[in-house]
Amino acid sequence: DGQGQIVEYDPAFLSRVGWATNLKGTVFSIRSIWWQFSWLMVIAVGYAILSGPSASILDTMGSTVAPKGLAKLSFRLPSLKAQTFAVSLVGGLLSFLLSLFNSNGLDRWWKTRDCLGSVIGRSIDLSMMVSMYIRGYDRESDEIAYRYKREIIRYLNLAHMLVYRQANSIDELNDLVMDHSCNPPRQWITQEEMLLFQPEKQPKPGQLGEAVRRRKFFAQQLQARPRVTPKKEAPAQAQEDGKGGPTLLQQQHLEVPEGGLISRYAIVYYWVEELLSKASREGLIDSGRPEALFKMQEHVSKMRGAAADVFMYLYCKIPYIYVHLMTLLVKVYLIVIAAVAGSSLRMSWVLSRPADFLAAILMVFFMNLVYEGLLQIHIRLWNPLGFDINDYPQHRYQDYVWRATMQFLKKPEKILPSYMIPASGLFITRPTQGVAPGWVDDKTPPPPPA
Repeated sequence: DGQGQIVEYDPAFLSRVGWATNLKGTVFSIRSIWWQFSWLMVIAVGYAILSGPSASILDTMGSTVAPKGLAKLSFRLPSLKAQTFAVSLVGGLLSFLLSLFNSNGLDRWWKTRDCLGSVIGRSIDLSMMVSMYIRGYDRESDEIAYRYKREIIRYLNLAHMLVYRQANSIDELNDLVMDHSCNPPRQWITQEEMLLFQPEKQPKPGQLGEAVRRRKFFAQQLQARPRVTPKKEAPAQAQEDGKGGPTLLQQQHLEVPEGGLISRYAIVYYWVEELLSKASREGLIDSGRPEALFKMQEHVSKMRGAAADVFMYLYCKIPYIYVHLMTLLVKVYLIVIAAVAGSSLRMSWVLSRPADFLAAILMVFFMNLVYEGLLQIHIRLWNPLGFDINDYPQHRYQDYVWRATMQFLKKPEKILPSYMIPASGLFITRPTQGVAPGWVDDKTPPPPPA
């Protein structure tokens, strides 16, 4: 459904029967592995037709030793055995390298989740602080303070949403003006705010294939790299006359990039900072907590930094030379395995051994499943903010943050115990058995315990 969902599982059930019954989200569900198995079997059959009539052994020096009494035929490929030292050595070394390769990918995957968790957690923390610190001093100012709190909390949710949008190169924002996929519908962004971003018209997210999204993702990375063209300086005398070149103020205006806003989540956090500063100037932040503004702005800065770290892991990939070498080794090794299987198919046909025929097919299947599966793990981990079944459940995260932050906009009697609700200096208390009830006002001392 395009929502992205980390597969939930029970390790105990998985070790018993789940490994065979629950294959959703596993390497068995990757179509490219099955297509590659088909091509490897074609290579194996072709090698069986072109290989020698007997089981020649290719030793580590590359020489071919044929059994005695069998004629050597021209234009025949050498037969290989699975026990060949070179094949076994490469297989063991490749398994070790792939384990390190995937360990690196899993580490980056978890660090990305850690940064995203910081964005989620601090969004809730800041919503709680905004609810406590921003307040009015009369009925009119209370309404204004509520609007500040509502807009700040909405912006926190919008910034969280835009992190996923940018990670998937989704520029369209029309669906966020009124999101009918939620019940009740939610307004993440207003029409005016959307026009500030000036999004380019793109196909809907459901019409973009995963390969198209990936190409677009890397293309945007290249476009985002700054390219500065040196400007020619006008002669000093001409600048003094005001005729030879632009003034310093004009140069600053010329350096402002044209076009739409990039790093949209950062712009939204800027809006949050601006609203906090404006609320402080209007005296709507609790004066009894002078550190309140600093604490809230610090949370905004840390959220922006955590979101930037998410894109640090997405944009700065593992060096291509390393990834290319791992991919090349896997593909070449699987072709060699197909050749070994072809030799076994040839011998099983010549010697009429159906068991060897089946063993050759199973060897290609499991070797392809293991080595290509390990390679596919890296592909599935490169962008965990996507829509794959093993990606983060972004809709669940977005819904959780929305509900967790919006609850702080409820009336105090809906979220606070009665004795915590301030009412003209009074605290409405509720006596508890064995505990003295609270005092009625600041001047009345608490009565002794019963």
